[in-house]
Amino acid sequence: MDFDYFKLRSYLETKNNETIHPFKLAEVADLFYCSTKNAKRKIQNYEKEGALSYTAGRGRGHLSTIIFSKEFADDMLYFLENQPKEQKLSSIVTFLESDLPAYVISFLTEEFRDLFNTQTHEDNQDILRMMMRRQVNTLEPKHVSTSFEAFLLRHLSDTLVTFNKETQKVEPWLAHHFSANHEKTCWTFYLRKSVTFHNGQHLDSEDVLWSISRAQEEDSVLQHFLQHIKHIEILSPYILRVHLTKADPFFIRYLSAVNLPILPKNVPFDEKKWVSTGPFQIQQFSQTKIVLKAFDNYFMPRALLDKIEFWYVEGAEKLDSVRFLYEEEKPNDAYVEQRSKSFGVSAVCFNFNKKDSIIQHKAFREAIFHLIDSALIQVPKERQASTYFQSKKNKIIPKKPKQIPLLLKKMGYDKRIVYMGFFNRPSVKQNAIIFQKKAEELGIKLELVPINLATDYYSTAFQKLDFIWLDEEPGADLELGYFEFFTNPNLIPRRFLSEAILLTVADLMEEIRFGETYFDREKSRMSLDTWLTENFFLFYVAYSYKMHHMDPQIRGLEDMMYGYYNLRKIWVPLSDHLSNSHNKTD
Repeated sequence: MDFDYFKLRSYLETKNNETIHPFKLAEVADLFYCSTKNAKRKIQNYEKEGALSYTAGRGRGHLSTIIFSKEFADDMLYFLENQPKEQKLSSIVTFLESDLPAYVISFLTEEFRDLFNTQTHEDNQDILRMMMRRQVNTLEPKHVSTSFEAFLLRHLSDTLVTFNKETQKVEPWLAHHFSANHEKTCWTFYLRKSVTFHNGQHLDSEDVLWSISRAQEEDSVLQHFLQHIKHIEILSPYILRVHLTKADPFFIRYLSAVNLPILPKNVPFDEKKWVSTGPFQIQQFSQTKIVLKAFDNYFMPRALLDKIEFWYVEGAEKLDSVRFLYEEEKPNDAYVEQRSKSFGVSAVCFNFNKKDSIIQHKAFREAIFHLIDSALIQVPKERQASTYFQSKKNKIIPKKPKQIPLLLKKMGYDKRIVYMGFFNRPSVKQNAIIFQKKAEELGIKLELVPINLATDYYSTAFQKLDFIWLDEEPGADLELGYFEFFTNPNLIPRRFLSEAILLTVADLMEEIRFGETYFDREKSRMSLDTWLTENFFLFYVAYSYKMHHMDPQIRGLEDMMYGYYNLRKIWVPLSDHLSNSHNKTD
């Protein structure tokens, strides 16, 4: 059997739900994209395999018939059981792309759920399998700028200090204590003793020195944050002091960034063989599968699960709809929707580094501002955005689509094609198409350019874009996330805004950095966002919350960062169908 067999079966059973399926050979040839001779040969091969009984039509007007040997679900189960696990997942997705009967979709969902569940194996290990929506870009901490990779780094490594989202304060982590002088130019750290790296080596001050120095390198996304380090003084194997050239009250928060993991000084970095102190260590790393194994000697309580497997299957986004179908079939076992406490914001940023772009005209940028209306994509009023942070002080600037023709006429729009980029996710693509249709109605030739985060993010694909609709997902420390948004060289604002714009941004960021209270800094942030919007350099569209479809059996869910959960605390009780399978005897 192959995929053509199931395509044939689905086609015939959709036409005729009886036991005997009449058909014309020409129909099957069209279905297989081959000649009638080859279509007949394929059917005869299926008959030899025992999958069906075939009777050729005799004479003009007499149809051929097929009787299938097994039930559809039994056929599919036999096909899937004879494949390796990786191929089995790909096959399920391929089937879901086909037009299969509803009861078969339900069956596939159960097969998928069995693959992605916690199971107790013979060696008594608890494993959770999860899907990756895309392949991983990089796990080099100096370069990581996307949320899933940052989430993985947080489970593979630890930082000197950590930011507590609940208290909004920096707390000790690998350092059990830290202090600063009054001027905030000198910071002293006291390290925990007996913290072990994955290779058995013990953490000391030299490792911290080496890790910070590495994060200061020119190709590091943190280089800008760490530029005021004058020198690092090692006072003992477990005490070190960092001296700054100028006061920086935010310095301690930079050290909590996921891009500054503490790594062993004498181990060459290899992103596929991570060595750090984190709760998990890499057991396997490939384009299609990442396996994290619990680190038994972790200095904090050990992870409750033994392994976390992340699988990438091309087209896996199709499985979201399958889970909803499963909910209809078996409501007691349904995947439930969980909303993360983390938030994101979507924004539009114009590419000022494309010198011949029409967006150099302020009137055209203003036209796009009025075009991309959150009301057009039915965003509730409470989620409409005018600044990076969601606040009651936000004042939504009204969109006026009727002004667009006047603005286009004012700047002499010449009907040239304008390229809009967007991160290629189903919901984002749907909204981008809505804006494209509205643009066409108003005479703007808008071409959509989907950006694949796995393959395009660090490439030159961005150079052709006139503007991009981006999704920003800050970590636990939202204020630090705001700084990163404008200073990280891999993020869109730094790549798209001109040097002149960025100089003004830098001046306003310094004002934010030295605000004595949160409210002082909030006022400065809103001033920066207002300036960017009024000049139509960058403007915000809507706030979003990450939604997960979770098996209700999963326990210990705790928000971590970027809308993901803390894998160290997740556990799953033995499910009913697994309990039953363990009670069976041969």
